[in-house]
Amino acid sequence: MKDRPHIIIKQRRSTLERTPPLSSEEYRCVNLRSRWQSTYVTACHFTNEAAHAIGDWAAQSVREDGASPEVGGLLLGYVATSDDCVVYVDRFQPFREVDFANNSLLVVSDAIRQAYEAGTSDRPGLIVGWFHTHPGHGPYLSTTDVNRTHLPFFRHPYQIALVLDPHTPRWDTGIFSTLADQTGLNTGRDTAQFYSSKEVATGAAVSAVFSWKDLLAFFS
Repeated sequence: MKDRPHIIIKQRRSTLERTPPLSSEEYRCVNLRSRWQSTYVTACHFTNEAAHAIGDWAAQSVREDGASPEVGGLLLGYVATSDDCVVYVDRFQPFREVDFANNSLLVVSDAIRQAYEAGTSDRPGLIVGWFHTHPGHGPYLSTTDVNRTHLPFFRHPYQIALVLDPHTPRWDTGIFSTLADQTGLNTGRDTAQFYSSKEVATGAAVSAVFSWKDLLAFFS
């Protein structure tokens, strides 16, 4: 019998659909609208805390022999939907001991539940998406990523997938979102439209994967 996912977490989005507690100057924005032809989430904002926690978790996974495991975690924050859907990621909670390439839905389900409980033990937060690494094979959503993690557990259209390759010099990164009409996902497997570090700083439309290290540098 195939593993079936647990019912993960019932979230009351309406209670968290509000202005984030931090000022806009404390976030760095990645504009998705200029990168995808169609996207439900138009922009993602990251706090210093969240951005560095993601970077630290990716960095500790890298092995000198090149056999780095895939690691990941939950993106927690808020959603603003007054006109467009904008995601605010204010913290990151790692998954513990999950190999996304090999583990079952049941294992991923338990990891998500544990990460959510740990990440919201002292303050509320909405699950706005998930993060994982693609060591050595670039940022995109694989069929396994979509079918075994994103669709079973991150079904809300505001939930994004953040993928980072820690084996690239500048940590190539992509943010993948639901299509504007909610009929599918931007996966990066069938389009050259990604993001760039210039776009993080200026909003300019440049077709390239963006650098997570460059995003971190903006907090320095």
